[in-house]
Amino acid sequence: MAIDLAEFFEADGGEALSYAAESSDPSLASVSVEGGILIVTPNGEGLEGFVTATVTATDADGLTAQASFEVEVLPESRRFASGWRLGWLKGADASVP
Repeated sequence: MAIDLAEFFEADGGEALSYAAESSDPSLASVSVEGGILIVTPNGEGLEGFVTATVTATDADGLTAQASFEVEVLPESRRFASGWRLGWLKGADASVP
């Protein structure tokens, strides 16, 4: 599953942001950020459950903001026919620490 982080983060003046991502359960699904896109990947067949991906965005001045995304990981037999690797984005909650 891929989520465009530009929909959740924006820096003043349009400056570039750097991102870091963390999975609440790396044994269930791993997370990474590539070019401003959050990538969530299941880590094995037959796994099922919820994982929270927490993303921290940092601007050029070192200011940070976080957003958390809860994603349902489904076994292959229950995944979308379109080939999506994960269920759905249940919700997003952004906060500035």
